[in-house]
Amino acid sequence: MNREIVVEALVNHIEGLGMKEIRAGIKGYPDPKKIKIRESQTSYSPDILAKTDKKVYLFDFADDPDALQKFAQKWKLFSTYTRNNHGDFYVVSMANREYTVKNFLDEQNIKAKVFPISTTE
Repeated sequence: MNREIVVEALVNHIEGLGMKEIRAGIKGYPDPKKIKIRESQTSYSPDILAKTDKKVYLFDFADDPDALQKFAQKWKLFSTYTRNNHGDFYVVSMANREYTVKNFLDEQNIKAKVFPISTTE
């Protein structure tokens, strides 16, 4: 999976849905802002941050679906952040790993939607 191509395609898709203020860290877009855990020096940046008039949307890639545990703290933070900002958090996953990611989110009590993608690489 070529990450930049996938991010670009996803940005084009969410622009078509009317999302604005897109931050994606690819050419033509600013980097997403870091979201910090309260009472900690730890912060994370999602792969894509987008807004509509009243909602915030975060998108983060499940780069390594065989080692999802390393994403748990970051995804819990993103889930809480979007809930507090009336938005949604999406984990972007290869379509053939969608159910593995969904099961992990359920096990970890992380409120997120899985956005499955397919590539022709």
